[in-house]
Formats: sequence, structure tokens, C-alpha cells
Amino acid sequence: MGSLELLTNGHLTYSSLLGESFYWKQSPEEIARQPRLWPFAVIEYPLSFFKLFRAVVDLSGLQPPFHIRLEYHNIQGHILPPGVPTQFGFLGIHRQTPPYPNSNLVIPLVVEGGAIQPEAITYALVRDVYAAFGYGPELIPFWNAAQGRFELPP
Repeated sequence: MGSLELLTNGHLTYSSLLGESFYWKQSPEEIARQPRLWPFAVIEYPLSFFKLFRAVVDLSGLQPPFHIRLEYHNIQGHILPPGVPTQFGFLGIHRQTPPYPNSNLVIPLVVEGGAIQPEAITYALVRDVYAAFGYGPELIPFWNAAQGRFELPP
């Protein structure tokens, strides 16, 4: 559940509270003690948003530059386990995962020219999210660098 807003000047915003889809398979007690961001939501939500944004841009004829900002608010103490969540032992990894030290995470990005590429934009933002949690790009799940796209399971 969230809110999608499109203004006539091309400003497109989606906002959502961190909820069950971000805290997948966590009890309310565990969320209160050590909230864990679920990598599917961290990747798939921006990817879907930028696919929608590309359609809006194509239909409306908007031109770059596009100013993009991904924001997570009130995430101090959250963890984001590295690697692929479908691998054996993934949920055990969170014991060694450092919690995010700041209240908010804001990642700006400017897309200067050419067509909107949802996969590349999402990768750039998610790379910075993972970096903020102390990880290199090799720990971003589902990214196929050779093909330049995410390969999310069905």
C-alpha cells in the first residue's frame, strides 16, 4: 500500500510506509528488536517504479534531465543482509550484519540524457543503498552485470 502522485509538470512520486513486504517473515517482536529489510522489496519496488516512470516519460514526451531521489526514513538500526535471499543460510547472515547508523538514507541521482533505463537507474540506486549498509556491489542480489539487468525469481 502506498501513494502514487503524478503532477502535470512530470513530477512522479511514490511513497509507502515500511511494512510487511519490507519485513518479510519477521514477527512484530523481531521487527521491534532488529528490523531486517528484505532485498526483494529494496530492489523490486524501485525497478517497478522506474518501469512505470519510463512509460510516463514515453507517453508524455518528457525530456531529461530527470532528478531522482530514493529515500528511506526512520531506518536507524535496520539491517540489510547481503547476498541472495534464496541461498541457504541467508536468514542466518543477519546476525553478522551491521545495523544502519543514521536515521534517514537519501540517495539523489540525475539522469542526464537518452532513454530512461529502469534497470540501470535501479542498479545505481540500489548500489548506493548497499554501500550505505557497508557492502560492495558484488553483494547485490539478482544483478546480472553481463546483461545489465536484474534477474528476479518469479
